Amino acid sequence: MLRLLPAVLLTFAGCFGNTDAADTAAPIVVIISPAGTRVTGTVTFSAGAVDDYGVETVDFYAGNVHLLEDRLEPYEVLWGTLNLPDGDIQLRVIAKDFAGNTAQAAKTVTIDNDPN
Repeated sequence: MLRLLPAVLLTFAGCFGNTDAADTAAPIVVIISPAGTRVTGTVTFSAGAVDDYGVETVDFYAGNVHLLEDRLEPYEVLWGTLNLPDGDIQLRVIAKDFAGNTAQAAKTVTIDNDPN
């Protein structure tokens, strides 16, 4: 029975993809929404991320504020802008794969909650 254990472990490990090669490729990540450049109120901030070995996390930032670490698709967060000053802010997402490789995407949007 003990001689079967290595074969069972190798079969089980094979379920997680190619275990012979190191994962050195970063994920691919894009910001999906907001689609435009002006935002108001509560906004869906979403991203798409793919990796040949799988995406572990997608982190969402508005300026320097970390909004959410998401581990499940769809990667998104509801972002409230009503308590923020009007003006430009950079939205950024960072995707990390299971090997620790990262990639990021960013875009600048303008918060416009002024009723006039």
